[in-house]
Amino acid sequence: MTCSVVGQPAGGAAARRGSVPTVPRPGRDRSLQDALRARREQASLLSLREVREREAARKRAEEEARERAEAERKAAGLVARQRETQEPVDRRTRLAPAVYAAVLALEPDVYFASSHWRRVARAQRAAAPECEVAACERRAQAVERLDGATAGEERPQHDLVSLCDRCRHRSRRAARSLGRPLTRAEATALDPAAPLYDREAIAELRARYDLA
Repeated sequence: MTCSVVGQPAGGAAARRGSVPTVPRPGRDRSLQDALRARREQASLLSLREVREREAARKRAEEEARERAEAERKAAGLVARQRETQEPVDRRTRLAPAVYAAVLALEPDVYFASSHWRRVARAQRAAAPECEVAACERRAQAVERLDGATAGEERPQHDLVSLCDRCRHRSRRAARSLGRPLTRAEATALDPAAPLYDREAIAELRARYDLA
């Protein structure tokens, strides 16, 4: 009669348990593998040239952001000084276009008091002394910037238009409605017979000053 072995070496069962391979978790492991594979495949979609172009574009964007921040910082200092001294922001030296643009965005009145603007506005009125609205026959008394003009680089007869005071008011009202400066075609097509104020504006003025 044979007898089965009853005793087992100490730790035998534990050893056997430890040798049992870990059962993989298909769902989780597969999703991780898929994610890694997708990332490798996505990276392989870009050629070396495209990678370099993207990196160059990123560096350009960063550089432009730094230059814009520096221009805004300089413009803020110039505007603060102009308020104290009442001197043109460019009395000492001509500014970079980016700084002129920052001054215009920050404080338009300060920009239009600059030496640059006075010079180009004077040249524009000399080139076009009459209001350039086609149906208007008045003398020009103001100069307006046209759509697409670059601050600090406006060119007379290209980026500017001569207007009488009434047409200037109409052009500014139209620009506010459009959310941008007028083009030359839009400015010269203004109707000089149109009322300076629309009904809503007149009602607002009457209410503000308590006029019957």
